[in-house]
Amino acid sequence: MSRADATELTAVRAVIEAQIAVTTAQRYDLLPEIRTLRRLYKNAPVQPEALHQVRDAALEVLERLRAS
Repeated sequence: MSRADATELTAVRAVIEAQIAVTTAQRYDLLPEIRTLRRLYKNAPVQPEALHQVRDAALEVLERLRAS
């Protein structure tokens, strides 16, 4: 697996994990943010920096969810 593929996989996985965590915790107020992340992922160019930003944003959602 190339480095670009691994970065892309990490980004999409973080978005999916955030979506699962939000729905499991029934924090439906965070769903619009998840939708935005999914849209950003789909529209992100296959550039590591853009994918890292999507991944970092998804991880921030997970951290806020854990903190609440």
